[in-house]
Amino acid sequence: MEFFGWILIIAIVVITILILSKNQPRIRREKYIGEFQSEIHKLEVEATSLVDKELIQRLDRALRNAYMEKVNTEFRMRHRNWSQKKVNEYWRELKRYFILAAVFKKVEMFDKNVDELWHLMLDYEQEYQMFSNGFIGKHLNHNPHGEPVHKPEERKI
Repeated sequence: MEFFGWILIIAIVVITILILSKNQPRIRREKYIGEFQSEIHKLEVEATSLVDKELIQRLDRALRNAYMEKVNTEFRMRHRNWSQKKVNEYWRELKRYFILAAVFKKVEMFDKNVDELWHLMLDYEQEYQMFSNGFIGKHLNHNPHGEPVHKPEERKI
């Protein structure tokens, strides 16, 4: 009977571990969503003498929170050891990039992590199209990091 008791205990431990590990991604996603929601107010881009407030407001209206939350969660699942604070830095840089793209029409991506965040946005085709249309009135084309296509001789990096 003692042998079967140990088998039962081992089986219970294994099943518990399997259940916990199966729920881990869901728990992690919920954590990332909560962190994103509590930090979203820190993603604001400020107007300057060169970038007017109306353009920033149009960007913020077009870039809906639910869409950003999905993209943010996927990005965090890929970079589990990064804090929301660090990811917010990439969000702010992506928003600045979008403003540059709206003003200059053709701007190359300057950072691989910001580009990865943008790629995740592109994975949600319908939401990305709604964002593009809401922000600049047409599809905002993706110009990848590291692949200069516009005046490569002027690219410094």
